[in-house]
Amino acid sequence: MGIIDSHTHLTDQRLHSQVEAVIHRARLANIEHMVTIGDGPQDGQQALELARRFENVSCTIGAHPHHASRCDDAALKAIRKSTQAAEVVAVGEIGLDYYYGRDYAEAQKDALLRQLELAAQIGKPVVIHCREAFDDLFAALDRQPVPKRGIVHCFTGTLDEARECVKRGFKVGFTGVVTFDKAEDIQEIAAAMRLEDLLIETDAPYLAPNPKRGKTNEPALTYFVARRIAELRKIPLVEVIEAARRNTIEIYALNLPSQSPLLIRDGSRAWLCAVYYHAVIPQSRRALTEPALDALLAAIDGAGPGLEEVWLGGYADPLHRPGLVAELAQALKQRGLRTGLITSGMAETQLSALEPDWLDQVRFQLMINGDRKPFPECPVAADMGVGTWESFASNLHCAMERPWEVSIQSFELPGAKINAARHTAERQFKLDFHEMTHCQRF
Repeated sequence: MGIIDSHTHLTDQRLHSQVEAVIHRARLANIEHMVTIGDGPQDGQQALELARRFENVSCTIGAHPHHASRCDDAALKAIRKSTQAAEVVAVGEIGLDYYYGRDYAEAQKDALLRQLELAAQIGKPVVIHCREAFDDLFAALDRQPVPKRGIVHCFTGTLDEARECVKRGFKVGFTGVVTFDKAEDIQEIAAAMRLEDLLIETDAPYLAPNPKRGKTNEPALTYFVARRIAELRKIPLVEVIEAARRNTIEIYALNLPSQSPLLIRDGSRAWLCAVYYHAVIPQSRRALTEPALDALLAAIDGAGPGLEEVWLGGYADPLHRPGLVAELAQALKQRGLRTGLITSGMAETQLSALEPDWLDQVRFQLMINGDRKPFPECPVAADMGVGTWESFASNLHCAMERPWEVSIQSFELPGAKINAARHTAERQFKLDFHEMTHCQRF
């Protein structure tokens, strides 16, 4: 299920200086699309250049409240001209910020009203920045309504203020703040809001989520925002991603496929999402619509030339769908592709059920979350279910007896004991070990 980062700042020097690498990491993290924010005419032009350069980037242009004193007739004229471009999906970010005091409150309110009027005239939504100024924001929105509505991004108000935003037709954006240990108020709001009223965003390079707090944020980290909201709501992660994606497309009128991408490509290799089934809280597991074989093969056939290797993965263990894995593996072989399987070793179906010639490679996802050594009853594959060490080892030995290339990987996630997993792979089983960052899929 493709993720959309609804608010990022790719023009910030910390990201712009390495923008190709940032976009690449985002793609590997299953970030389907990004909206980069221009907070002034000059910054907006840079944002527009990025949106024209990268097909998975859109942009907005507006005058940030910190620049309200420069929001004169010339600036508004430049913003109006820029927003005529198809790549510009909203006016913003605009708004009010009284966090450092109200010395420039009147200038901010004037700039906000003029830009709300501009958005209404050109028929585009707005992206609102608001800190400690919700009463004045609501007064401005009531005075100058915006037919296309918009987003109150990086929401840090109260639940009542969030509901007032929704009452006026606005969506509410949540950032890495929702992952912070002491952000109980924001977490309560994220849990209480209707799914159809929320978006997920990074506001990168600011507000990196746990476990990256204090580092430079980037779109690839959007996953952690979605994951924390899923935990708070006790629902599958895919439901948060799907709802936020749908809401973002609606507000920005993005021209994206109705079905999210099932394939992530990196050069001659690709990762194929064979299973959505995913629950961060076991009690919340429920039936979800899974990718169909025809759709998965269409994703492969539409990947373009030069594809040589496909890894079967997903938001849970692909072996939860053994029949599909068998059909996919054989279809990929018929297409002359090397085929790999990423498994936790914990699904109901054992690897012994697969024919040796269906696969070329198997990579086991090993997550060791405890301090004990070796690893009795350790959780294997965080976010993919919990099983016993014996089951994992049994499947691993089965794979090693087949003519497959077998390796072990572990993700850089909170609580993961990477060195213990490496020791298990390299010393206990004499296998290659892959240390994966959060944004890698294969």
